[in-house]
Amino acid sequence: MLTARYVFRDEVGAEATARRWLASLDCEALADRDVRRLSRGERQRVGIATALAQETPLVLLDEPTAHQDPRHQALVISELTALSGRAQVASLHDLNAAARFATHALMLWGDGRSLGGPAEEVLTPAVLPISSGRRSRASRRGEAFFHVHTHAA
Repeated sequence: MLTARYVFRDEVGAEATARRWLASLDCEALADRDVRRLSRGERQRVGIATALAQETPLVLLDEPTAHQDPRHQALVISELTALSGRAQVASLHDLNAAARFATHALMLWGDGRSLGGPAEEVLTPAVLPISSGRRSRASRRGEAFFHVHTHAA
């Protein structure tokens, strides 16, 4: 987890920061385990902890709640929502996570249509595929996905 941290900066506190993020994402007990032996959900949380430990001003996340049980989905979203001082961009298919996490959303459809703006204007029943009867089609073929970002606080 520390291999990419502070490549050109001071290493003081790097391990403590990494362990703090592991603990906050319920991964502290995984710190000494071989990543190849972790479940997909555990790997996902360790990967997120690794990204957050870099302390970059921008965090890019691809499906941060994927492979998580409901408790860990809520934990990941809670930690990301509480994160301040960094811009976050996440690709999400989980509408519930997007609604809890996003300040802004960009919806993209396979036919080239898109809609973006504040999450409360984009993630509405009138706009979402669920309300237009396309939910199963969109879910099965992946015709809609949600690109979500939050502003740095």
